[in-house]
Amino acid sequence: MTDDAGPQLDARNIALVGPMGVGKSTIARVLAGWLGRQSVDTDDLIVRATGKSIAKVFATDGEAAFRALEVDAIQAVCERDRLVVSVGGGAVLDSRNVARLRASSTVVRLDCEPAVLARRVEHGRRARTRPLLSGDADVEATLRRLRDEREDAYASAAHLTVSTGDRPIEAVAAEVLRALEDHVAAQR
Repeated sequence: MTDDAGPQLDARNIALVGPMGVGKSTIARVLAGWLGRQSVDTDDLIVRATGKSIAKVFATDGEAAFRALEVDAIQAVCERDRLVVSVGGGAVLDSRNVARLRASSTVVRLDCEPAVLARRVEHGRRARTRPLLSGDADVEATLRRLRDEREDAYASAAHLTVSTGDRPIEAVAAEVLRALEDHVAAQR
């Protein structure tokens, strides 16, 4: 599948938003491969820019510094087109990020139940690569709280919402692609 086959997607970026563990990075890579686009993860851009892991940025510089770096990363991707972008889970809390993403991208919110997310992020929590979960005994409760706190921001950022559930990545990516094609067709 490429942009040249089937219903045409426009040149706008595709930005995937949602909570940690929902599959944004993996689904972005699958979609990018199918569409012949580049996949970009804003967290990866921050790691490259700082030379530090996300957990290290949080530990040494704090969450505010991380969020400032996130604004810069999102601005950089929004200046390009035809990307499939995986956006950090909390990025939608900054209205500048939301405005830039909505202006340059079709924003797809990926959603999932916290119990499923908790299973997906457990390894990262234990490996201390998920700074917002460090030391949390009840990961599911923390994920539910974060999701609830960010619900309005996710909803206002998204053009479309797709529930991932506990389905295979390819099935979710195919549903995202269908939703994108329907959205683009409806805009014409």
